[in-house]
Amino acid sequence: MSKRSVEQISEGTDDTVAAVLQSAEHAQVSDAQLDLLLPTDGFEVLRAPSAALDVDAFHATCTHEGAVQVRAVLSRQPELLDARAPETRWTALHAATKSGQSDTVRALLELGADAAARTWHDSTALHIAACHGQC
Repeated sequence: MSKRSVEQISEGTDDTVAAVLQSAEHAQVSDAQLDLLLPTDGFEVLRAPSAALDVDAFHATCTHEGAVQVRAVLSRQPELLDARAPETRWTALHAATKSGQSDTVRALLELGADAAARTWHDSTALHIAACHGQC
């Protein structure tokens, strides 16, 4: 990792965090650098790299956290992108949409989330958005 990247990480701005996570260099971020990268509340789920999130925890992250946190989780667990909650068949996209997290919705779509995924009630994320006044 370049010195410039480490300095950017230590600043901890959301733009910097997003840039590092999206770069090829993020795979080389050590645990100590991760602590510098994620100094604020809301990143607890990422502080234990070996701890895998379940679907419900990831959906809660999509509901309550920002796009940067969601991208960070998906960089470690890409299988969560379209993982479904067993009781509802909701995906992260449904959860973020219902919560009005437009940056998270945008990030999920950019990462390839299935916009046509349907819940048990045959609802797509667009249906959820319409029902909750997000359109």
